[in-house]
Amino acid sequence: MTENGCRKILVVDDEVGIRRGLSTSLQALGYEVVEAPSGEEAVYQISNQPDIQCILTDYKMPGLDGFDVLKEAKKLHPETPVIMMTGHANIHHAVSAIQSGAIDYLCKPFGMEDLERLLGRSFKNESKRESSADLETSDPQFSLILRRAKKLAKSEVPILVEGASGTGKEVLARKIHEWSLRSSGPWVAINCAALPSGLLESELFGYERGAFTGAVERKLGRFEQASGGTLLLDEIGDLDLSLQAKLLRVLQESEVDRLGGKRPIAVNVRIIATTNQDLADLVRQGRFREDLYFRLYGMRFKLPSLKDRPNDVVSLAEKFLVREANKQGRSLSFSSEAVAQLKNYPWPGNIRQLERCVEKAAILAEGRVVVVEDLELDDGALELERRPSRDRLSQEGAQPNTQSIKEMEREVILESLRAHHGNRTHTARALGMSLRTLRHKLKQYREHGYQVEFNRQISIGKNSPLDASNAQLEAFRADSSVGEVFACPDKGKGENH
Repeated sequence: MTENGCRKILVVDDEVGIRRGLSTSLQALGYEVVEAPSGEEAVYQISNQPDIQCILTDYKMPGLDGFDVLKEAKKLHPETPVIMMTGHANIHHAVSAIQSGAIDYLCKPFGMEDLERLLGRSFKNESKRESSADLETSDPQFSLILRRAKKLAKSEVPILVEGASGTGKEVLARKIHEWSLRSSGPWVAINCAALPSGLLESELFGYERGAFTGAVERKLGRFEQASGGTLLLDEIGDLDLSLQAKLLRVLQESEVDRLGGKRPIAVNVRIIATTNQDLADLVRQGRFREDLYFRLYGMRFKLPSLKDRPNDVVSLAEKFLVREANKQGRSLSFSSEAVAQLKNYPWPGNIRQLERCVEKAAILAEGRVVVVEDLELDDGALELERRPSRDRLSQEGAQPNTQSIKEMEREVILESLRAHHGNRTHTARALGMSLRTLRHKLKQYREHGYQVEFNRQISIGKNSPLDASNAQLEAFRADSSVGEVFACPDKGKGENH
């Protein structure tokens, strides 16, 4: 631990906008952040700051790249977890990163929730942090869910758990596994939103040696790893449609086909799926297969938000406080004013936000009592609570004030397009991405209801701008192939970053 009790993370990225954006977001989550604009600076920081507890590094950088940083980190501090980031999905890079000692591999753009979850698992003894405390409740609705989940755990039916981020979906899924007849079997989890479809397919189904460049040996997929136990498909709503079809076949036939394999492999897996989206609504939108939805929907649990469990807020906070106080070797309690504020706060981040808040309060408390000032709760979350949902904003053609890196990217792209009067060529050049990639992203935004057409001006003669007609605007619209890139307003690395 650092002097102020926060975990220290080294963020390595030569893109200043990305680096600072990540630093700001991580600091808001209670981490202490050290920045490094290059691989050389990262190695220097690792050498001189032995209390760095996690390294988040970009892959492609001038000079020493992410693999160089990873290798040096493993030499200097082999126990320090390293997470590799990249702006372009590449199975070879992912395999090499893991084989070289990285604990995981993130493809930009990714959401802060994915990164937070990954960081939570990366620290030593972090598994001890995951507690069933947030499953203890005096709320009648949540108590009924837990009783039914315990009964259903003994069966083999698939279970779908829906709920807002931070409501304890994954904790409930883990408890269902522990209550089940498969509790002695493996527990395997995979986040369907954290990996691009190409990499996710190989992670789910595995591959044979030589199936693609970089596949130097056979790898068992998550289905095979979970055989005899339980497989958690986290954020199933983000699964690509092509993979949904392959997943459906696995669930129907109880067998998987490894990439490059010659015969199917039988698997015996109990499926639990979680999502913070409404799958029925995704089915209506054509974004999720109806047959897969009913295949997963053996039993559905919708977890209530923490604001709908007011009686649980204080009891959960007290449990978290006792745990943090024990780590510090002292006794702590809440003042009556602090208890009142905990009760009245909306907690848009649910249990995860409450836990982080209490952790920081336990660190900041100077005496034996946590006071209101230690909680550091302000109106920011109240604004977040009142903010319209993304779906409503999409319907109204508005732009949400978002928090995730992927949504920040969209905001930057659309603002740049607006600044260039809808000229896609100039916009792509300014952002450092290919025109093909820009077209693909704009097509995605349009499909989700965002306004991507702006008043385009065409010069006729030297100084005569003229508004483009609808027909001319249509000429600028084109379908594009897939391709992802994290765009940064400071500079761009191109499509292969």
